[in-house]
Amino acid sequence: MTSSEQHVLQTALAAFRRETGVTAKLQYSGKKVKVEVCFALQVPNQKFRFLVDVKTVDRLEIPAAVRAKSAPGAIPLLLVAPFITRESAARCRQIHQPFIDTAGNVFLEAPGLFIYVAGMPRPTGLKPQLWKAETAAGLQVTFAIASHPSLLRASHREIAAQAKVALGSVGPALRDLEARGLISLAPPRRILNPRLLVEGWAASFPRRLLTKLEPQRFEADPAKLAKANLAAYGAYWGGEIAAQRMTRYLKPAAFVIYASEPVKQLVIDQRLKANPHGNLEIRRMFWNFPRAAEFPDLAPPLLVYADLMASGDGRNQEAAEIIYERWMQPSPTRTSATS
Repeated sequence: MTSSEQHVLQTALAAFRRETGVTAKLQYSGKKVKVEVCFALQVPNQKFRFLVDVKTVDRLEIPAAVRAKSAPGAIPLLLVAPFITRESAARCRQIHQPFIDTAGNVFLEAPGLFIYVAGMPRPTGLKPQLWKAETAAGLQVTFAIASHPSLLRASHREIAAQAKVALGSVGPALRDLEARGLISLAPPRRILNPRLLVEGWAASFPRRLLTKLEPQRFEADPAKLAKANLAAYGAYWGGEIAAQRMTRYLKPAAFVIYASEPVKQLVIDQRLKANPHGNLEIRRMFWNFPRAAEFPDLAPPLLVYADLMASGDGRNQEAAEIIYERWMQPSPTRTSATS
């Protein structure tokens, strides 16, 4: 445990005692390689123990990632955080993930025990943390390994090339993903929770990466545009038309194209007209994968999924779920569209 984690743990313990008046102490035990910290709680005629897991909770998937590490019948894991928002506290309670934080918020649940405090304000001077994996470059790294999990076992240089980022962006992003319980960097390197990785990336994409892709809006003839061979322009379909071709589920009404080359020739050939409210958005391509054999002119499934989820449309989100189940959900028999 780092010195900063120790500080969070001790501060949270003091806040717990202050807000609840319940006696609790830390117990350390373990071997040379691994030291376990146990949160020992004593109330009249009863004792409770929780193993400690110190995390920064800036996203709703963090509690679920901690919860997933708790083995049935084992000592439960206690999430210890600098700060837990009211929303995250409610999520923890919903999934039965115990926690304490440095503000005095707490949720403890066990047979004969229930303590819940939420809504205590963020401690002065404690700023929300932005994970390195959620910067624009970090999201590109995450996108690369989520689309091609075998990249986790590649060199940082190769990951940087596939993600189209500077080499120095790779290490911090991977370490952050590991800290959040989403990947393991210990051999064999692997993704631990694919669904949370996908959902987290899809939620962050429109807020932190999309605006960096220099989107341009045009008005296009839908029938003519749908017949375009985008591979000839170094471009890919995203959004609804990609989903329609992958699932046969949607009738596209809006169009998204990702392009790595200047789009001047596409604009000329399609007679596109610049329009801030047009039905076509062209965005800069941000990956460097080979084209998929089955869908050479479609963006990787994770990006199509994110486009659909960001639309807020119910049918689009249903199509996104179909894409996840068919093309992204881990399965020994599944063939990925991006392999």
